[in-house]
Amino acid sequence: MTFEEFKSNVEQWAEARGIYEHSTALAQALKAVSEVGELADAVIKDDKDALKDAIGDTAVCIVNAAKMIGADISLGEVTDKDRGNCDKTCAALCAYYVSDLATGIALGYELWSIEDAIEYSLLNLSCLAEKSDLEFMDCCEAAWHVIKKRTGKMVAGGAFVKDE
Repeated sequence: MTFEEFKSNVEQWAEARGIYEHSTALAQALKAVSEVGELADAVIKDDKDALKDAIGDTAVCIVNAAKMIGADISLGEVTDKDRGNCDKTCAALCAYYVSDLATGIALGYELWSIEDAIEYSLLNLSCLAEKSDLEFMDCCEAAWHVIKKRTGKMVAGGAFVKDE
């Protein structure tokens, strides 16, 4: 699966479940902040399975927030320079940039600034995956395979109601 396919799948899934209609970009960005908390916990515990899950779930939330603000996102390639600067501190950088994304949306930053936060969030998720012997797109694909089975709808007020 490519990042574009992942992004398209997530966007279609979220649209069908009313997330774009009944949630907000800020709520999705704050959900990404929550997922980064799980990511940090996985790094601290050296739990590779939980890390894979958290990386993918964070990417899902970022895709949703980006869609809701009209940000044009793609997955940039991790360069050798990025690899040289990337170790477990990528988890801290993920927290920083995802928080910056949420802050930017809340305070109405310029779209280019928010797009930078998205780009750096995805880059650091990708670096963290690589340094943890994971493939970023495998993390995204795993998250997709979990969420695509979820049924239900987001209702007015932003609550997700699962089907019985």
